[in-house]
Amino acid sequence: MVHYTFEHDGNHGMLRLITHNGQEKTIKCDKESHQTFRVGGTATNGLMKHVVTVKSINRLENTATAEINKLPSVFLVGSIYELPNSRVSLNETAIAIEYYPLDMEGKAPQWVIASKNIDQPEILFINIDCLDGGFNIIKRYRISPYNGEYKLMGMNHGP
Repeated sequence: MVHYTFEHDGNHGMLRLITHNGQEKTIKCDKESHQTFRVGGTATNGLMKHVVTVKSINRLENTATAEINKLPSVFLVGSIYELPNSRVSLNETAIAIEYYPLDMEGKAPQWVIASKNIDQPEILFINIDCLDGGFNIIKRYRISPYNGEYKLMGMNHGP
């Protein structure tokens, strides 16, 4: 399960995150003095998950091919997602979970292949927004609860 805390002093904030697979990450966030931090997230209630059997593994590219157990001959290719004390193994049962990368706009979802189910996979991103006085998002730190990577996004509010 992903856990995080956000603390700030003035224009500087610090997000401390423990990812789904237990990695500890720290992300520094900055805002202008006239802006306010807001912590939120992006989630879905329609995330696809499949019980699969792992048919091939490429550890160099960190990918696996898996067959959906309820739909034999339907294969998914995804990134291997290792969990603490549990590795994705060849010919073993795993879970394929719909995954959205940080630059998801205009792209199809991808898959992660994990050895077991992930708690709260429906949390797609943690967002730290910098708001102006009218509560418009000026910029957003979009953070992945899967790997702790982030993308700084500027928001366009003009014509």
